[in-house]
Amino acid sequence: MVASVPLFLEYEAVLTRPEHLLATGLNVGAVAGFLDYLAAS
Repeated sequence: MVASVPLFLEYEAVLTRPEHLLATGLNVGAVAGFLDYLAAS
C-alpha cells in the first residue's frame, strides 16, 4: 500500500472522531494499532 504522511494523518483524524469511535466500538488505541499495522505493511 502506498500512502503519504498527510493521507495517514487524515485517516487518523477521521477515524478518531468521537462519532466514528462510537459507531465502530473502537478506541483510539485500536485505531492507532490499525494505522501502525497499515504503515508497516
